[in-house]
Amino acid sequence: TEIIGNAIEHGIRDQNINWWMHHYVERGTLKMVFVDMGTGIATSYRKAGIGKLTSDGKLLKRALNGDIGSSTKKPNRGKGLPQMDLMVRNNFISNFILITNKVTLRYNKGEYVSIRHSNFVGTYYSWTITKENFLKWQTWSTSQKTIAES
Repeated sequence: TEIIGNAIEHGIRDQNINWWMHHYVERGTLKMVFVDMGTGIATSYRKAGIGKLTSDGKLLKRALNGDIGSSTKKPNRGKGLPQMDLMVRNNFISNFILITNKVTLRYNKGEYVSIRHSNFVGTYYSWTITKENFLKWQTWSTSQKTIAES
């Protein structure tokens, strides 16, 4: 939800709505792809003066961890990547790939692995949701409700 909202907000602001989302089901697994053809995450941070001397891979890892926040510095922003990280680390989604600017980031065996490549203008996300992912999320969601009601 956060990544789509970000693409819409910035696309509408710049009068250039240029993003797409695709999903399909294959053998009981929901496959999702979201592409935002904006400037890319690392470029957005650098334009805001954040991470100028940091590699794209390290910058993305810091953003996913919630260490950076929003490039706009506005309140209630900068939550999308940490939310995605929560879903990845808790196995609510699988096969997570993030491509932006000069890096591809994959989650493998409990850590993000980055691969440097030539520039990709924009941001590409893909992930899958299996029945096991859904059940883990459902259990977690129910426990969060119980905690909130206490």
